Amino acid sequence: MESAVRTFVLVSALALAACGGGGVVDVVAPVVSPAATVVTLSGVAATGGAIAGRIFLKDSAGHEQFVDTTDGRFSFVVTGLAPPFMLKAQWTSAGTTSTLYSFAATGAGGTINITPLTHLALVDAAGTSALDAVYDGGSATALAAIAAALPAAVTAVQKAFAPQLAKAGAAAADPISTPFAPDHTGMDAVLDGIAIAYAGAAITVHDASAGALLLDGRVGDLAHALTVSGWSASDATVAADPDVAVAGAGVGLVAWSEVVAGHSVVRARFLGAGVGAAMTLSASGDAGLPKVAFDTAGDAIVAWTQYENGRNDIWASRFVAATVAWGAPVRLSAPNAVADANVPDVAVDGAGNAFVVWHQGDGRTNHFDVWSARYAAAGGTWSAPARLSDGVMSAFNPRVALNAAGVGAAAWTQGQDDGTVVSNGPEDIWARRLDSGSGVAAAATRINHVGGEVDGVYGQIAVAIDGQGNGFALWVQGSGTLPFVIHAARLSAANGWQPDTVITSNPLDSSYGPHVAFDAAGNAVAVWQQQTGVGAFGGVARFDAGTGLWGTSTAFGTDVAGDVYDPHVAIDGAGNATAVWYQLSDNAVSVLSSRSLAGAAWGASLVLDAAATGFTYPVPRVAANAAGRTIALWGIDSY
Repeated sequence: MESAVRTFVLVSALALAACGGGGVVDVVAPVVSPAATVVTLSGVAATGGAIAGRIFLKDSAGHEQFVDTTDGRFSFVVTGLAPPFMLKAQWTSAGTTSTLYSFAATGAGGTINITPLTHLALVDAAGTSALDAVYDGGSATALAAIAAALPAAVTAVQKAFAPQLAKAGAAAADPISTPFAPDHTGMDAVLDGIAIAYAGAAITVHDASAGALLLDGRVGDLAHALTVSGWSASDATVAADPDVAVAGAGVGLVAWSEVVAGHSVVRARFLGAGVGAAMTLSASGDAGLPKVAFDTAGDAIVAWTQYENGRNDIWASRFVAATVAWGAPVRLSAPNAVADANVPDVAVDGAGNAFVVWHQGDGRTNHFDVWSARYAAAGGTWSAPARLSDGVMSAFNPRVALNAAGVGAAAWTQGQDDGTVVSNGPEDIWARRLDSGSGVAAAATRINHVGGEVDGVYGQIAVAIDGQGNGFALWVQGSGTLPFVIHAARLSAANGWQPDTVITSNPLDSSYGPHVAFDAAGNAVAVWQQQTGVGAFGGVARFDAGTGLWGTSTAFGTDVAGDVYDPHVAIDGAGNATAVWYQLSDNAVSVLSSRSLAGAAWGASLVLDAAATGFTYPVPRVAANAAGRTIALWGIDSY
């Protein structure tokens, strides 16, 4: 179809007003010398399909002109105008008038598109979704501020939609300045697949066809948005027990187990542009329960359990960012072990040193020990397995955490006997401080001040360490009389483990499944499932590093009908916390998320996936980096 776009050469206000396909609406237009070089801004206005309507351009001096288009293509001559320029596309469909904006920071000309993604970048740069007011105000100061903030905003948009851009073959595309055609390919295919909504300070992006959430962010702070892009409900249906981490550069990595040709294999895939397809990491046997962690350079380690020759062993593979390659899998548990190794966990420091922990039997019925293997980045080698528990009492279900400096801790549940005589006897929570650089582990210590023979310990441990070397271990323990409550013991970098405290307020019934994370300032957020006798909600408490105290616990997820299960939390460096969980209601299951921005109240629950039904129980997971990149996803339970 032939374009109805007209190009305007500015000679005078009278001449411009006389053009048939467009016009100017300012009173005084700049005078252009006949010898001046003609500079043109051209582009496409599209929402996935071409926009048929009117395109406006306003410069920083308030001069405005417009053109009409029927195929989305437009062009303006900007010779003699004062940059930066704000562009607006306006059209009417089914009786509704819509508007999108874009921006040109310089007067150099070239390509400037107008799409939902350019509008999103401009909202982020302007710090407001009220772009009509910005355009109408025409303030040169406001436009200059937008021009300064726009490059970071465009980068945030590119990172948020990197998987979609990569899938469409537009991984390197700048949504504002990269030319494209409104033909449902490339950038236009990305626009076809998204629906962006603004409500006050909230920005949400959903899959246009499936309705699943892709992004939950705030105006002016898109860099700290929650993204789900790059992971779909179809991915989740085959991904058992997924785990996710986010590198400092913002690339996500998800690892999961999947049945391929009758065997369960561990696979991993990066969630970002230009990092390749999913890779199978396990080489043989049946593999599962993967755990993943990054170092500062973007190198990663995935550890998993693998069954072959009649026994489970612990294996790991390391990704090297510099070579963009996975190393061959390495067995970490002893090759001559006589019983299963299981339930691995992994933590990596900033330099790439790592600890993997697990529990393993010794051939005696119902006896387990906690073991670890250390990766030394300097030599590129794994140590022989070392026992963390005492080898006498039965110990199991360990968790481990490290900070960037290599300070960390491992914690586990340990019986008050060797497990071979008394079934389900009293248990305690034990822990050891770790140093991933030296490999030295401090002596193990019991961290529940009330013994398990007095108040029963249920376990379900969570561990986290902040940047200063302080940390928390959380677990489930009785309270003298039922119910079970959430206990937290603080690890002081200076003084070791402190007496534990109950962080569950006013429990009506038992609480289970705690998870905890730190922000850059040493504040922590813990989440758990808290039962009421007739249902369950998401419990949450915040630790204030300034006061050294946990606040009164509250609830999240109560704005959606149903019971909360398996909540997890991640916090970015600015203190923005994101919780994910699944919710069971009327025999249907949904995966949900909620956010607390920098310590504020928890927001509305947003649906990540509403497709699960019956007795399919999802496994929701979330991770964040210090810069604000937060990724949520979910899979299926292998049990």
